[in-house]
Amino acid sequence: GLALFAFGAFGVSLWKTETVVFLKPGEAAPVAGYAVTLDRVAPTTRENFQAETAYLTARKGGRAIALQAERRFYPVRRMQTTEAAIRPRAHGDLYVTFGERVEGRGWPVRLTFHPFAGALWWGAGLAAFGGLLALTDRGKRPRAAASQETTGPTAVGVPSPAE
Repeated sequence: GLALFAFGAFGVSLWKTETVVFLKPGEAAPVAGYAVTLDRVAPTTRENFQAETAYLTARKGGRAIALQAERRFYPVRRMQTTEAAIRPRAHGDLYVTFGERVEGRGWPVRLTFHPFAGALWWGAGLAAFGGLLALTDRGKRPRAAASQETTGPTAVGVPSPAE
């Protein structure tokens, strides 16, 4: 589990691909074999925040994947957050975030591909499973070791008290 986690950590940090571009609706940008198109950006109002939602399409190998990323503003706290669109896959995760529109240029869009990100989760899960498995054996080993300590080795060549 630890080796799998380490492999995932190295994969995510060493082989990460990142692109930051300005996109207008209909424009696309490449990242790690994907072509990500910004379809449209629409304002949304929810119960406790206002948002701009970016509707995007990622294409790779003839397949189209719909993604949604948001920029949220919470008026009560006067706080802004970004909700990334994430496409998890066994070979890596695609993350898409976008920023505030710049007049004449479009929206800044950050496209990031983290290869082997799933190995982080699988490695941590496997290590946790190994730890739980080790806990199930815990009651058997101390009893076996304790029984060997009470019998102990016998002394050779030591005269008995009767001699």
